Amino acid sequence: MDVRRDAAIGAAITVGNVLVPTVVKQDFAHRQGGVTALTTAALTGGAALAAALAAPLAQTGLGWRGTLLLVGGLAAVAAAVWAPRLHRRHPPPPIAVGRTSVLRSPITWALAVFMGMQSLTYYALLAWLPTILRDGGASAADAGWALGLFNLLGIATAVAAPAVAGRLRDQRLLGVLVAAAWAVGLAGLLAAPTLYLLWSAVAGLAQGAGIGLALTLIVLRAGGAQSARQLSGTVQSVGYLVGAAGPLLLGGLRDASGGWSVPLAALAGAAVAMGIAAWWAGQARQL
Repeated sequence: MDVRRDAAIGAAITVGNVLVPTVVKQDFAHRQGGVTALTTAALTGGAALAAALAAPLAQTGLGWRGTLLLVGGLAAVAAAVWAPRLHRRHPPPPIAVGRTSVLRSPITWALAVFMGMQSLTYYALLAWLPTILRDGGASAADAGWALGLFNLLGIATAVAAPAVAGRLRDQRLLGVLVAAAWAVGLAGLLAAPTLYLLWSAVAGLAQGAGIGLALTLIVLRAGGAQSARQLSGTVQSVGYLVGAAGPLLLGGLRDASGGWSVPLAALAGAAVAMGIAAWWAGQARQL
């Protein structure tokens, strides 16, 4: 039963993530950047807030059951807000965009690589950053502060990056800057580990901008709502699949090399690949 419950929750999250860019493209084509910024802020901020408050709330009189009911209640509120949209009807697109054409487009795979490298780097560092810092001599409290900076600063750039990208005709430079910030943060952890708070902050700014830009590029590169749905499904499926392997790959490299130099260098290499993909995905063209 627990497996079925977790699968249902995961499926709901996946469907929601894929459909949000479609709704933005369909209903907010005149302000895609701003609306994507709001949705990205809600995704990242909601996840950070839930992670921060779940344990403290569970330790109060609510307990874990009460905490889960509270979170479920918020989901019910969201469902009520969306319910009126069930009565809306949209005309079919004049030109059908086939799944094959989406899969054959270089735009699709450039976006998939960008999101894949962004997700891999983010989830790997999210899982291992405290351990990396503790192995380097940081206290548990300081490692916690570093992880907090990494997560919280990302909320600001997750809002800013889509807003900026929506005003640009070409997002190549912005994408390369995001990848460069990732590379600086990772190289800093490798070369000057005593400044870990600074590098955690830089990486945090990069990760928020990266996910915000990835979702925005899905909306901007799609020619319409139908192509947005297909592009979003393909890119996010590849991106999160690659991202899910990040913590495992980083841990495997750590065990094989006996230290964190090789794993951090590998993540820096992923940031370079992210920048190359951003250069292709950021060009002003659509499916």
